[in-house]
Amino acid sequence: ESMDTLFGARMPGADEVAALDQFGLYMDEWQHIVFDTAPTGHTLRLLELPETVGTAVKTAAGIRTKAKKTADRVKTIVLGPFAFRGDDEADEAFADIQARMEQVTEVLRDPNRTNFRVVFRPEALVLSETERLVARLDETGIEVSDLVANGVLVDVNEECNRCVRQRNRHQQRLNTVRETFSQPVSEVPELDEPSGIKALEAVGESLLGD
Repeated sequence: ESMDTLFGARMPGADEVAALDQFGLYMDEWQHIVFDTAPTGHTLRLLELPETVGTAVKTAAGIRTKAKKTADRVKTIVLGPFAFRGDDEADEAFADIQARMEQVTEVLRDPNRTNFRVVFRPEALVLSETERLVARLDETGIEVSDLVANGVLVDVNEECNRCVRQRNRHQQRLNTVRETFSQPVSEVPELDEPSGIKALEAVGESLLGD
């Protein structure tokens, strides 16, 4: 049963686990830590990882304890009281990872320490995914501070009918977003790939309004 729990469930990716483990190590040393997360599905899996890893580690520790007890009984029979010397570093490592994952979960769900900014493009399918993401974040207790519409068409060639229609669709979808969500919505206009300080300053002005 323990083996089924450990290996039968969806196992987390090693790189995401490493990122969260580093986050657990660094979160008390830095004033701000920023995660630039992947699209909706990957983000939700990342945010669920602390509990997944915690469960896996707890199960693995339990399996190890059961196996260790059997081995200990054999060693005691053979070697007597001299069979065991010193601390078991593996037990400490299991406990350390388990405690760190529990702390990561607590911090991610603390609105005084963590908020989530949802970035989306004003496209129909993306809006549906955004609504799903915000709902799931709410269910997991992670606060969404605001939403950012990226790639919004603003200045277009008025002689280009397709461009004008696309700009109007963007504005209609943004109106829908503002009616659907209670969080404030910022807009970042369609830009070439922002590279360099000036380009990033333009993005900052869109987000901060100054």
